[in-house]
Amino acid sequence: MRPITLFIFLFLLVTQAQAQSGGDIGSHTRLGFSARGMGMGNAMASVSDDGIYPYYNPALTASLDSIQVDIHSSIMSFNRNLNTFGIGFKLPPTAGIYIGIMNANVGNIDGRTSSGYHTKLLSTHDYQFFTSFGLKPSEKVQFGASFKLNLADYHDEMSLAKAFGIDLGMLIRPGDKLNIALSLQDLLAETIWDTSELYGNSGSINNANTWPRRLNLATSYRFSDKLLISTEFENRIKTSNYNERTLELDFGYPTMIERSVDLKTNDLIVRGGLRYHIHERLTLRTGYQNGDLKHADQNHRISFGFSLHLPFDALAPSIDYALTREASGISYMHAFAIRLNL
Repeated sequence: MRPITLFIFLFLLVTQAQAQSGGDIGSHTRLGFSARGMGMGNAMASVSDDGIYPYYNPALTASLDSIQVDIHSSIMSFNRNLNTFGIGFKLPPTAGIYIGIMNANVGNIDGRTSSGYHTKLLSTHDYQFFTSFGLKPSEKVQFGASFKLNLADYHDEMSLAKAFGIDLGMLIRPGDKLNIALSLQDLLAETIWDTSELYGNSGSINNANTWPRRLNLATSYRFSDKLLISTEFENRIKTSNYNERTLELDFGYPTMIERSVDLKTNDLIVRGGLRYHIHERLTLRTGYQNGDLKHADQNHRISFGFSLHLPFDALAPSIDYALTREASGISYMHAFAIRLNL
């Protein structure tokens, strides 16, 4: 099967599920990676010439041509922050590897008793550790995979909740200016919560939350050395669980029966980005993304950003900034990053 035909087949196969929106576990991992990606509306799965960010597509790792270091932090409202760090290496002759960590924190949470008295300030911490590997068997095709470990630390007396996930990606170059990408993200990821240490065996709850499975079909076109436009269409499939109660007759007596029901839903998301090298020391970016096409009028997010390329040829350092609206629409976030090439 030809690569482009495979793209279309997989995309149509996954986009058949149509329903209402479900849960959003792991939402901090979908905010974006570094200011460059956020500035372009996170439409980066097919962009391979503005830094390599396998967070969006592990196949991009094969495009590494040096040691790339990314340090990023986002300032958010309500005592929240998002931090990422990554380093990538070229593996001669046609492969690459990237190692990264993502950390999201919420602080100054007002802890209170059931009677309403203040106890202490609480905080939560989420971590994602990932390793991406990419291989380029030819100049036209790249493949890649990422292996991710997610940890959630929400209470001192509760064990860390863990989730292991896998990303798969492909990048095709039909021509010198056009890139087409496909990525499958958060496959197999499921977080299991164990509260036995907190409440004791009698009151413990063991619940498994499945992460949304994401399929991204992306394109980018480089009009010139200065101008690049990228687009993405994502199908985000979610699995929710709820208890359904029905009144049934049991030996002639009405009995309330409770059953656990799984519900699959999906969101259809569109993203787009534009990058323009206005000067050898300055790059401008803007992007757009929405929350769900079925409710497109309710969640529009526009982002802006820039990069300052400092005049030090040894490390080729860049200072990146992005301003973007949060998915909830209640606030904005400021992203700052430093990019180095060793």
